[in-house]
Amino acid sequence: MRVAIIGAGVAGAAAGQRFKAAGYQVSLFDKGRGAGGRLATRRASLGDQTLRFDHGAPGVPVGSGAYGAWIERAITDGAAARWDGGNPDAHIAGLPATKALVVHALDGLNATFGVEVEEVSRQADGWWIIAKSTKAGPFDAVLVTVPAPQVPRLVAPHDLILTEAATSARYDPCWTVMLAYPDAADAAVRAAAGIHNAQDLTVIADHAKPMREGPPRLVVHAGPERTKAELEAEKDHMATEIAREMGALGCHEPIFAVGHRWRYCRVAQPVHVPNCWGADGTLGVAGDWTAGSTAEDAFMSGEHAAESFIAAN
Repeated sequence: MRVAIIGAGVAGAAAGQRFKAAGYQVSLFDKGRGAGGRLATRRASLGDQTLRFDHGAPGVPVGSGAYGAWIERAITDGAAARWDGGNPDAHIAGLPATKALVVHALDGLNATFGVEVEEVSRQADGWWIIAKSTKAGPFDAVLVTVPAPQVPRLVAPHDLILTEAATSARYDPCWTVMLAYPDAADAAVRAAAGIHNAQDLTVIADHAKPMREGPPRLVVHAGPERTKAELEAEKDHMATEIAREMGALGCHEPIFAVGHRWRYCRVAQPVHVPNCWGADGTLGVAGDWTAGSTAEDAFMSGEHAAESFIAAN
């Protein structure tokens, strides 16, 4: 059987590996330029240096079960390491960047990036994936693993129950600012890391993670309430504002500062989906929003979706 998976993040990768192990032909499609999703790494140039920032989730929890086994394999394979970053939700870091965890999870799968799926079309010979420059198919089944707000436009023409479930999920947004400093600022930058202050900021010393190179770097995440209040602000404004607040904590003037707005950052209200496959059993959904808010929830939802389909077919 042929299965298409829309979204090549943790949920899509987990489902894809389970389908592949069962002998299915699996094709993943993702609108991003590469693997990562919310476990993303940003590259930027500064003179002759290449800066890297883990500007999505700083890491992932350890976990258990099939998810825990995947984490242990990633550590054994050199794609991850244990990390005490002062963040209770992040105990495992990808090597040499957080996105390496997703790259590892996708190993051996046929994933195509840079494809923003516009339509999932049911035709006489099966399901087809329609994008601006791509038409792929036919497939026996399609699993949609994108963030919940992006699900309805793909599944609404085919399944009302899945559409209503996705519409009910809620995400918190997050403004993230990436800052780089002169080497002499390392002590002040490390001192700022781990702060959860009155301005609703979480500060991470990105360069202090295992196998990181380059100048001292901070990744600063604004909390949901602050982000909502300034959601439509300009990226440069947010970078300047948060750099100034880091200065008040003792950091030097940054040599690099850029902002990134995550509209769908962390699931605030997950939705239990009793049957992740729709009425005819060939169009399904998976993702952290169906189970919780962590990478473990995303992984287990993808595994569950694949196992449910395999058992029924």
